[in-house]
Amino acid sequence: MGAVARGETPAQEIVSDRMIELLLADKIEYPNELTFIASDTSFFGSSMRKALAAGKAILVVYPDGRERLIPAAKARRPRS
Repeated sequence: MGAVARGETPAQEIVSDRMIELLLADKIEYPNELTFIASDTSFFGSSMRKALAAGKAILVVYPDGRERLIPAAKARRPRS
Protein backbone atom coordinates (compact mmCIF):
# COMPACT_ATOMS: atom_id res chain seq x y z
CA MET A 1 0.00 0.00 0.00
CA GLY A 2 1.36 3.38 -0.95
CA ALA A 3 1.06 6.74 0.73
CA VAL A 4 -2.47 7.91 1.49
CA ALA A 5 -3.59 10.51 -1.03
CA ARG A 6 -4.69 13.87 0.32
CA GLY A 7 -8.23 13.55 1.64
CA GLU A 8 -8.28 9.77 1.25
CA THR A 9 -8.70 7.61 4.35
CA PRO A 10 -6.65 4.42 4.85
CA ALA A 11 -9.67 2.26 3.98
CA GLN A 12 -10.38 4.35 0.85
CA GLU A 13 -6.81 3.75 -0.26
CA ILE A 14 -7.27 -0.01 0.21
CA VAL A 15 -10.46 0.14 -1.86
CA SER A 16 -8.59 1.97 -4.63
CA ASP A 17 -5.70 -0.50 -4.53
CA ARG A 18 -8.05 -3.52 -4.70
CA MET A 19 -9.99 -2.11 -7.62
CA ILE A 20 -6.79 -1.37 -9.56
CA GLU A 21 -5.44 -4.87 -8.84
CA LEU A 22 -8.68 -6.45 -10.07
CA LEU A 23 -8.70 -4.39 -13.25
CA LEU A 24 -5.06 -5.12 -14.03
CA ALA A 25 -5.45 -8.84 -13.36
CA ASP A 26 -8.72 -8.92 -15.35
CA LYS A 27 -9.99 -11.06 -12.50
CA ILE A 28 -13.21 -10.17 -10.75
CA GLU A 29 -13.84 -12.12 -7.55
CA TYR A 30 -16.81 -10.10 -6.42
CA PRO A 31 -20.48 -10.00 -7.46
CA ASN A 32 -21.61 -7.73 -10.30
CA GLU A 33 -22.72 -4.24 -9.31
CA LEU A 34 -20.78 -4.36 -6.06
CA THR A 35 -20.50 -1.17 -4.05
CA PHE A 36 -17.16 -0.71 -2.26
CA ILE A 37 -17.51 1.34 0.93
CA ALA A 38 -14.61 2.42 3.14
CA SER A 39 -15.56 2.10 6.81
CA ASP A 40 -13.53 5.05 8.04
CA THR A 41 -15.22 7.88 6.18
CA SER A 42 -17.57 10.51 7.55
CA PHE A 43 -20.18 9.44 4.97
CA PHE A 44 -20.06 5.70 5.76
CA GLY A 45 -23.60 5.60 7.16
CA SER A 46 -25.19 7.45 4.27
CA SER A 47 -23.27 5.32 1.74
CA MET A 48 -24.50 2.16 3.45
CA ARG A 49 -28.11 3.38 3.50
CA LYS A 50 -28.02 4.25 -0.22
CA ALA A 51 -26.49 0.92 -1.22
CA LEU A 52 -28.89 -1.05 0.97
CA ALA A 53 -31.89 0.88 -0.36
CA ALA A 54 -30.74 0.14 -3.93
CA GLY A 55 -30.44 -3.57 -3.10
CA LYS A 56 -26.77 -3.70 -4.13
CA ALA A 57 -24.11 -6.05 -2.83
CA ILE A 58 -21.73 -4.14 -0.54
CA LEU A 59 -18.08 -4.71 0.30
CA VAL A 60 -17.16 -2.85 3.47
CA VAL A 61 -13.38 -2.33 3.65
CA TYR A 62 -11.71 -1.58 6.99
CA PRO A 63 -8.45 0.36 7.48
CA ASP A 64 -6.61 -2.83 8.54
CA GLY A 65 -7.48 -4.49 5.21
CA ARG A 66 -10.32 -6.70 6.44
CA GLU A 67 -13.44 -6.77 4.32
CA ARG A 68 -17.04 -7.74 4.90
CA LEU A 69 -19.25 -8.75 1.98
CA ILE A 70 -22.94 -8.02 2.41
CA PRO A 71 -24.90 -9.83 -0.32
CA ALA A 72 -27.44 -7.96 -2.41
CA ALA A 73 -30.93 -7.94 -1.02
CA LYS A 74 -33.24 -10.40 -2.69
CA ALA A 75 -36.35 -8.96 -4.25
CA ARG A 76 -39.41 -9.63 -2.17
CA ARG A 77 -42.31 -11.42 -3.78
CA PRO A 78 -45.65 -9.70 -3.55
CA ARG A 79 -48.05 -11.39 -1.15
CA SER A 80 -50.89 -13.23 -2.80
